[in-house]
Amino acid sequence: IDYVGEKEFEVVAILNGTVSNIKEDENIGKTIEIKHEDGKVSVYQSLGQIKVKQGDIVNQGQVIATSGTNELDKELGNHLHFEIYDNAGHINPESYLNTEISLKKEN
Repeated sequence: IDYVGEKEFEVVAILNGTVSNIKEDENIGKTIEIKHEDGKVSVYQSLGQIKVKQGDIVNQGQVIATSGTNELDKELGNHLHFEIYDNAGHINPESYLNTEISLKKEN
């Protein structure tokens, strides 16, 4: 899912977990991966400022970064690309958006 905003916005952890990877790719931008106790992994791409480091334990709703841009989806401008998956593959991230916290999807 892509969340687009005219202005930079805060990106929060969708679930409790541990920051397992932070990387920067010239096409998809800055990325944070968070591993969760149930085996799921959430991925946040196209980030601006990173506010956590690898190994940090984060709580659901904690600010982990700000939105940003990337080369692959530069037509979107400022945005967040969000994915969640487990061993079986990708999971529909919308099914997690109302788990204790609520995120607004902007067009």
